Amino acid sequence: MLKNLRPTSNEPLTMFSRRPLLFVAGMFALALCTGCGSGEEGGPGSAQQGQAPAIRGEISNPTADKPQSKLWYARNRWWAWLPTVSGSRIWQRSQAGWALDKTLERQLTGFTGRADVWADEETVRAVLVAKDRLLIVSLKWNASENSYRLDGEPTIWPLENGGPLENRSGVETATITRDVLGKWWVAYDRDRSMWVRHSLDDSARQWSEPIAVSEPADTKDFCTIVALPNSVGVFWSDHVADAFLFRRHLNSNASDEWEEIDVVAEGPDIADDHLNAAVADDGTLFVATKLGIDRIGEPQLALHIRRPDGNWESHSYGQRTATVERSRPVVFLSDDSRRLHLCHSVYIDQTDKSRTSHIAWISTDVESLDLQRPEVRLIESTLPVNSPTGAKPPLSNGVVPLVLASDGEGNVYEGRCRATD
Repeated sequence: MLKNLRPTSNEPLTMFSRRPLLFVAGMFALALCTGCGSGEEGGPGSAQQGQAPAIRGEISNPTADKPQSKLWYARNRWWAWLPTVSGSRIWQRSQAGWALDKTLERQLTGFTGRADVWADEETVRAVLVAKDRLLIVSLKWNASENSYRLDGEPTIWPLENGGPLENRSGVETATITRDVLGKWWVAYDRDRSMWVRHSLDDSARQWSEPIAVSEPADTKDFCTIVALPNSVGVFWSDHVADAFLFRRHLNSNASDEWEEIDVVAEGPDIADDHLNAAVADDGTLFVATKLGIDRIGEPQLALHIRRPDGNWESHSYGQRTATVERSRPVVFLSDDSRRLHLCHSVYIDQTDKSRTSHIAWISTDVESLDLQRPEVRLIESTLPVNSPTGAKPPLSNGVVPLVLASDGEGNVYEGRCRATD
């Protein structure tokens, strides 16, 4: 039985009332940022109005969805996994800009869906969310061709009534990770609950049956899965309980044996389905979420931190004003987990009743978390830009983080995060 998520006393629901958490309202900031389109790697320049696309795609907002990571850094270069009308495409970045991998273009035709990517120097594994199925697709590094190549046929989970994943309320998104033992895990929303599957072998050709890890939530809620030093954890939104929740599975336990649910933060007006996670080398978990408050003068975003001892703390930021709203936060780490980066979409209502948007960036040292600096514009476009995405694992010291975001016409824009204190 799952733990009852409702309070058992007459105490009213209050934000972060289950644990002694830190709640800091205000806005983050940063001293320096640079953004670019498809210019030379390492070149100067800040994001400017009308920034040129780095990649021209075919699907509206190809960098969506919210908890997914579509970028990775390997072999001394950046890579991106993006959807097209006919399938998936892999892009790699050189000093000349982003270039399409032509061989993988043919191999990945037919593999439709929005991807969440886990990658290292040798292996790339992605879960793709299509309308009628989930796909697990694997790539392996081919030294003779100096690129990744398809590694076997994909695993397909149909999303049909009577199939492995009954499509009563659909699957909005899915994420993938690998634990320290080499086992692969996928988490997704389906039929108002959060589910996981894990691989039964290192090759990820065979998978467990779905395992439910939540009580019934709402059809608009979803989750993300992360690997911790000796466990995996699922973080999700719950509009029914008006809370953000977390549940952990120890690697030493049976796959269907999970710990009790942590209430990370709870109402009123807390839950929202915008969330994105990153894990530091020491196992500290960072989750950026949108809050459900949406009132002028109130913060719209929050950073939730799970320390290695299991304690949570939360920090709010991104105050809403009469003309400015913030949404779709993502979080990632660089400089060997010493630097924390947060990006999000900013929507601005203009006097002519139109709305513009850009991607803002916040950066802070992990050890001395500074939440009081104003945000900096990272990506701007003449068209409304949205859905930022970054890398999943922490980046090594000296690697400048990249962020991609996109617009409704399929254009993809690049921002480069350079931070100094």
